[in-house]
Amino acid sequence: MEEDQKESDDSADYYGGIEKRRFGMHRVEEETSNLVKTIKESREYSQYHWLYSEIKKNKELKGRLDAFRKRRFALEMTEAEEGLEAQRRLAEEFRELLADPLAAQFLSAEHNYCRMARQAIYQITECLGMEIDFLEE
Repeated sequence: MEEDQKESDDSADYYGGIEKRRFGMHRVEEETSNLVKTIKESREYSQYHWLYSEIKKNKELKGRLDAFRKRRFALEMTEAEEGLEAQRRLAEEFRELLADPLAAQFLSAEHNYCRMARQAIYQITECLGMEIDFLEE
């Protein structure tokens, strides 16, 4: 702060003024856009979206896949004691769907795409020290 300037009591001036904060936020937005661009250029992104466009051409297949994905997601979000057994039953119930080559490729691509996104999110939250351990309770 220059000598002839009085220190501000304005809470908006906490981090050194609005102009400096805008620059900081602008940089975060810019880098976020770069990250999104990089993800969109990835093989995982391209493969997932191409396969999804193929899946959407077959309404019956898409319906079965959506039902499977919804149940699998719900299973992953619960901490069922039977975990592996519940997954086995789900796979058995959808055995015919999982044998379909297009469905299998799509689910594999979705898994890879989600893993990439999850790793990016994990890295950001870990490096910034976001306290999200309450989610594990």
